[in-house]
Amino acid sequence: MPFLRFIFGFIFGFIFGFIFGFIFGFVFGFVIFFFFFLGRYFIDRASKYACEREVFGRPIGKNQGVQFPIAKAYAAVEAASLMVDKAAQLYDAGQPCGKEANMAKLLASEASWQAADTCIQTYGGYGFAKEYDVERKFRETRLYQVAPISTNLILSFLSEKVLGLPRSY
Repeated sequence: MPFLRFIFGFIFGFIFGFIFGFIFGFVFGFVIFFFFFLGRYFIDRASKYACEREVFGRPIGKNQGVQFPIAKAYAAVEAASLMVDKAAQLYDAGQPCGKEANMAKLLASEASWQAADTCIQTYGGYGFAKEYDVERKFRETRLYQVAPISTNLILSFLSEKVLGLPRSY
């Protein structure tokens, strides 16, 4: 009987691991792609709007108070992209990549949220008008702070497993 439990457990674990690995890879890839799509979308929209919108006879993009947040959001999206590349390289090489994958998701979701917030700030009140198609994507990018893996769970993983801090829950 213990042998049958061992065999059943081994087979179940193998099947579960294969399915989970496939699903994890697909979900991770899709979510990260969506982060970068949204992050770059917001940066592009904010940049174009800052060049087009004129106040007092000059584009608002001439002001550093508008330029710098857009540039900072761009830098955050590109930095998250580098972490995603590192996690993907480790995964492709068959090496452990849990730490890097979690950090990639965390950084990508935060960079996307920063780009969304910057875009809304650049548009001002128009950012919430449906005609500009920014408000809907703004809501979508917030969703990925909590799904499919909450940023708090990622921070808990990094604290406990990577930094060796005591369990907080």
